[in-house]
Amino acid sequence: MFFVLAAAGVLEDEAAFTAAKWTGLALIGVYGFAGARLTGASVLVSVIHAVGVALIGALLIALKALVH
Repeated sequence: MFFVLAAAGVLEDEAAFTAAKWTGLALIGVYGFAGARLTGASVLVSVIHAVGVALIGALLIALKALVH
């Protein structure tokens, strides 16, 4: 979606990459939360899982930024 907006001239390319990166990280956190809730974990434990998964994703994004 962000890249379509960039192609249409609504967003700059760099902004599209940044938006895709951070919304992807948020989505990973939501998946972590949903996965924990589906296993029967409490809301608090699910939030902890979501934060943990998002931190792993953020570390991978930072590593990729350093490598490239």
